[in-house]
Amino acid sequence: MVELRKENNFAELQKYTELLPVKRNETRWSSTFTMVQRYIRIGPEIKKVEAVEEMLPTGAKHRKILALFEHIKKFENVCLRLQRDDTDLAEYPVMSEHLKASAKIVETPAFEAGVVNVIRGCDGSSAEKLDLKSFEVGQAFCKKRKEGEEDYACLLLRNGGKKERRPRKEQITFLWTVTIPPTSNAVGASVLPMQVGPYTSTSLHGSSKLLTTGIPQS
Repeated sequence: MVELRKENNFAELQKYTELLPVKRNETRWSSTFTMVQRYIRIGPEIKKVEAVEEMLPTGAKHRKILALFEHIKKFENVCLRLQRDDTDLAEYPVMSEHLKASAKIVETPAFEAGVVNVIRGCDGSSAEKLDLKSFEVGQAFCKKRKEGEEDYACLLLRNGGKKERRPRKEQITFLWTVTIPPTSNAVGASVLPMQVGPYTSTSLHGSSKLLTTGIPQS
């Protein structure tokens, strides 16, 4: 793909397709996926560029690239799914041993376990409820949360590829816990404090008032 970006080769390629060759960016995983995807899509047109024809993989090498693409396509799907705004702490990917609330990296196990229980509609322990006290609101401010659609990436992220139906309470009394991303530990460990109005927070722990600004308490 690098050779195709050279001026003469690029001009020749443009005679057959409007799609541009993609160069891999070492600092971005998505560019690797995009590069392979684009190579497969404009493969027939690339063969018409004489200067790079001999460099193209053929036979077994080409089939290996096609097989590899099927794997990285799944990986790309999972990466995008983990970055979605509706991904929460109750999602259990195949690497759950390292991401679960009781993992060694977790600074506040009771808080994160409590968030998971609230999202799943389960009753937590007294310690968990205490850590989530700042998120508690009155019934008037509770809203129903729609069940998210099961997509391909969700099935890949869960053990065995089986759908897991998560029971939910009719109302969530700990508002905004569903918006806490699975990377809360990394955020909470930041040495840069976040400012919201008169409140300052360096963590997403329950004692923080960062996420409760302006919410009436029950």
